[in-house]
Amino acid sequence: QQRWKKANDQGVFKDEIEPIKTKGKKGEEIFDTDEHPRPQTSLEQMSKLPAVFIKDKGTVSAGNASGVCDGAGAVIICDE
Repeated sequence: QQRWKKANDQGVFKDEIEPIKTKGKKGEEIFDTDEHPRPQTSLEQMSKLPAVFIKDKGTVSAGNASGVCDGAGAVIICDE
């Protein structure tokens, strides 16, 4: 998460994401940054998250699972 923030701040992903303009409640909005990363999180916070599938042996938690936005990206790619 922190590595993503550093890379994003340096403009590493600028050519990777096409800005999209949309109408929001407060007027036009431009989406040009991945909203999924959470650079303010820490390893300590993530280690406290419970496993979500197999409670006693599971390793998937909200901290290491892919977000719902990943599926939406696949739909867009497949649609075109």
